[in-house]
Amino acid sequence: MQFIFESFNRLGETILHIDFKDDEENKKKVLSELFEYLVIKSIHVKKGVNRYPWKERQEFGEICLSNEEHSNYTDYIKGFRFVDDFIMNSYFNEEYIIKVIEDYLSNINVFETDNDLKVIERYWIHTENELKESIKNIAEKLEKNRYSINYYSQMLIKLSCIEVWEVAISEIRETVQVMENNIKSGKIKGELHDIYAYEVSDEKQSKKYTEYFERLKKAFQKSKVTQMIEEIDNIMAKTNSGEELKEYCYRNEIFFRENESFLSFIKFNLLVQKLQGDQIEDIYNFRYIIQRIYKGKKAEIYASDKRIVIDLINKLNKITIEDKMRKQAIDLLIKDLQDIQF
Repeated sequence: MQFIFESFNRLGETILHIDFKDDEENKKKVLSELFEYLVIKSIHVKKGVNRYPWKERQEFGEICLSNEEHSNYTDYIKGFRFVDDFIMNSYFNEEYIIKVIEDYLSNINVFETDNDLKVIERYWIHTENELKESIKNIAEKLEKNRYSINYYSQMLIKLSCIEVWEVAISEIRETVQVMENNIKSGKIKGELHDIYAYEVSDEKQSKKYTEYFERLKKAFQKSKVTQMIEEIDNIMAKTNSGEELKEYCYRNEIFFRENESFLSFIKFNLLVQKLQGDQIEDIYNFRYIIQRIYKGKKAEIYASDKRIVIDLINKLNKITIEDKMRKQAIDLLIKDLQDIQF
């Protein structure tokens, strides 16, 4: 119990740095959900219960506590990925935690303030015409980029519930198309979260939601590749940016795994230049990245990186390094690269 309270104090103090705009209700809600999940997660870890399989870039959501094939709403709890990171990996990043909670608060508030989202939130009490009108309005707002990408998943949950009742089908499909276009064009920024959990005990609804979300996910992954390259380029352009790159790669490890590549996202010559010129500590930060991403059998999925790794080893072996401490760090990095089990 002491660990739970100490963890809650540290995470809770971080969350209290957020401006809740005098909304005590939301502050209380977030802290209560944090404490509840922290307790449950700690108990699960102690019992050796399998870790929840967070989806790519999913930072919060409804977490299923049941290992049964069929579950109901009582098996779900609000969870936060940074709690898993803190308990399982002792990873604590204050800036990241604050951003996640701010995104979560934004996600709560929009469905309480937008009249059209209120309609689809409680779709079962509205007429067919009311639903059609609100869905058309939502599509128009999406075209004007009025909604954050944080809300796309929750919108799909409600729209898929409505569609399986064979209501507003054309309006729903047009709305999903607008979401997809926003992602493809780069009009919308941010991360696409899959927050789907127990909604209705309806296999058709689950299938429809998955169909729509997979469409958005594919569009997002294509758009994300370009975005990732730009973000890594911006980090690499900075002097002594090894620590920032390490944290960035940690947060996006699942993305690299799903794209079956890591080194292809980094400009080869710039990397070599930085290993030669930046502070020695950054070489060790890069070693950490290599060890984590290509650890053990996980390296097998990165087979497309093999040629880049070989080229990097050859390049590092050929460069002249006068400083003995830098030479030692580079030699250790070369050994890490040679040990990758493709």
